[in-house]
Amino acid sequence: MKGDLNKIYLGKSPLYWAKKFGDESVIRVLEEMNAQEVVVSEEKAKELGEILIDKISENQVEKAVELIHKGADVKGIYKDNNAFIFACQQGHLEVVEKILKVEGIEDLIDKYGIISLICASVEGKTEVVEKLIQYGIKVDCKEKGGKTALMCASENGKIEVVEKLLEYGANVEERDKNNNTALILASEKHHIEVIRKLLDNKADVNAKDIRNNTALLVASLSGYDDVIEELVNRGAEVNLQNNAGYSALMYASESGNLEAVKKLLESGALVNIKNEKGQTALMCASAMGYDEIVELLIKNGADVNLKDNDGYSALMHAAKNDLYNGGKGKPTNVIRKLVENGALIDDKDNNGDTSVMHASVSGHVNNVSTLIELGADVDIKNNEGDTPLIRVAKEGKNVSIAKKLVIATKDVLIRNDKGENVIMASKHQNMRVAIFKKIKEKYRSMPDVLENLRAKYGGLGF
Repeated sequence: MKGDLNKIYLGKSPLYWAKKFGDESVIRVLEEMNAQEVVVSEEKAKELGEILIDKISENQVEKAVELIHKGADVKGIYKDNNAFIFACQQGHLEVVEKILKVEGIEDLIDKYGIISLICASVEGKTEVVEKLIQYGIKVDCKEKGGKTALMCASENGKIEVVEKLLEYGANVEERDKNNNTALILASEKHHIEVIRKLLDNKADVNAKDIRNNTALLVASLSGYDDVIEELVNRGAEVNLQNNAGYSALMYASESGNLEAVKKLLESGALVNIKNEKGQTALMCASAMGYDEIVELLIKNGADVNLKDNDGYSALMHAAKNDLYNGGKGKPTNVIRKLVENGALIDDKDNNGDTSVMHASVSGHVNNVSTLIELGADVDIKNNEGDTPLIRVAKEGKNVSIAKKLVIATKDVLIRNDKGENVIMASKHQNMRVAIFKKIKEKYRSMPDVLENLRAKYGGLGF
């Protein structure tokens, strides 16, 4: 019996606690038995506190509880962790409950209560979340970025925590510093069960963040067709546009999700609306090389010859990008589909550049070949008077494209507005030599043409 008189509980002996709570009868008995009023030293508490972090990390719950009994410091930071926050994050309910009984714990809760609830919510520690709320931490308290526990649990797909927080009255319409709601965050991360639960609890399906993105817009950007279907079925407006002017259809077309595009079109998405850059869904899909989406958009009324603010058509967007569908290494037929459906192959942008100019300068040999095959005029000049061949020669990078253009051109030595032909414009030796060889090869069977070139341009090396 006497051996237990000074047994430490939460860092103090029984006599200390008896005096703390003013129990005179217990004090008298303990003093008569020569009990000591013992308080674990600060140095010892810190030593135990460091060990406590290790035991929490190792999931040794019983050892951790024992250390708290012995007076381990639970308020300090050891090994970059606080025992209370760490226990909440790890979901060690017994440890959390024991720490909440430590004397003076109120200051710790004031300091770390919010972050502890957030950490437990992020990690999906439902029992700890409930214990913290029951202790008195407000269910809608916010971390520095303005996120509530519900937002954090929703963003991380912790459905059980979401359900528990809602059970305790969490507000589904709270906003963080970027004006996100829990629904927007869940939609962005593809947590369909969380989305359904939030909508069941009256979350605003058309709520907007700081950039005017809705849950539908962020889901469309990532191409989550199941989320899109759920949101549309729950009343999401399909033609809302964010600050950049993007609609859900534009994002879905750009992300390459055919099923998402189908669902949006079936739900009334406007196919020819433009974003702030003047781009349409068709341009977005064309730029990414999604031929099935391009075909679907055209069938649903997409105008193939609309232009963006720079004068680019869908065909130009396709031409200046390397059309390998979704990075899977399969060349697409976007250029063919657009031309077959009435795209003007020789249309010009604001700089006078055509699609074949864009493909040539961008270095996409297959695109150049396809456009030439489909009848693109390679001798059209832009606003500076350059043809695609002259422009490629100037840059000196794409010898293979220059060779194709030499073969396709009707006037191999046409001059630009500065009076330069392709040989004169070429500043790179390798390019100049390659063009010389290709011209000679082209006219090898036409000695009269070669003789005329030598007579006219002998000084250039013919």
